[in-house]
Amino acid sequence: IIEATESLTAVIGTVRPNDSTTGRRLYNSAAIIRDKKLIGFADKTLLPEYDVFDDPRYFEPAQQR
Repeated sequence: IIEATESLTAVIGTVRPNDSTTGRRLYNSAAIIRDKKLIGFADKTLLPEYDVFDDPRYFEPAQQR
């Protein structure tokens, strides 16, 4: 995917590990890629837990927005 981002920006949903020794083991994240470079990650802060969603069961919420 990174190689396909020449002259554009892509936001890709992904999971990534939580390196902390506390909390859930994963973050529900978005990877921001621009011009063939990984710019960074944005972790979800508000995790849904209604209807068919149960994100807090699997993911650690980000501490800051």
